[in-house]
Amino acid sequence: MNEAKLLPLEVESTISQSAAYERSLRLSETDPSRKTAENPVQTRLRSLGTWRETGKDKAYVCGLEDFPREKLVPVPDIPPWQVPETFTCCATLGEGIPKADAPEELKKAVKDTMKKLNKPDVKVFTDGSARDGVFFLGGGILVIEKEERHSLSIAAGRYGSSYRAESMALKKALSWLQEREKGGTINLYTDSQSLVRRLE
Repeated sequence: MNEAKLLPLEVESTISQSAAYERSLRLSETDPSRKTAENPVQTRLRSLGTWRETGKDKAYVCGLEDFPREKLVPVPDIPPWQVPETFTCCATLGEGIPKADAPEELKKAVKDTMKKLNKPDVKVFTDGSARDGVFFLGGGILVIEKEERHSLSIAAGRYGSSYRAESMALKKALSWLQEREKGGTINLYTDSQSLVRRLE
């Protein structure tokens, strides 16, 4: 195993069991897998622990036992290979431009691309950030509807990534639009290409 630069099977097993335990804790309260993970059961083989015991033990060792578990994203009704007819995604600028170009050039390229898109009834700009890339996540949202402007902000957690912050900001924006039953054409703008690629 060492010569092949592979983890020992015992370590692989521990990782798999811990991942299964953590994944189960992120399911909804009514999911049978979560109930199985949270409720101890009688061990059939005394020489071998269960995946819950292993997962709980490793969570304790890593200092994760008291951390809140973020729920897994619910599965959408639409299969991932189908795209809603009312949704389109643009992940590239109209003309390619190097990221190293001056801010003025980047801004001009973005504006030129936005002009070529459809004229929306509502424009939504989202952005997320994290201190040092992993601490104190937050998101900002700007909604422009005709002459009205709405500014929103959201705390996205103490630990994570800027991608998570971007995702939370977009989710907050969509929830806000849904609550107010905003109709017509809506354009969402974000500078997170990875998030757009994921949606695409």
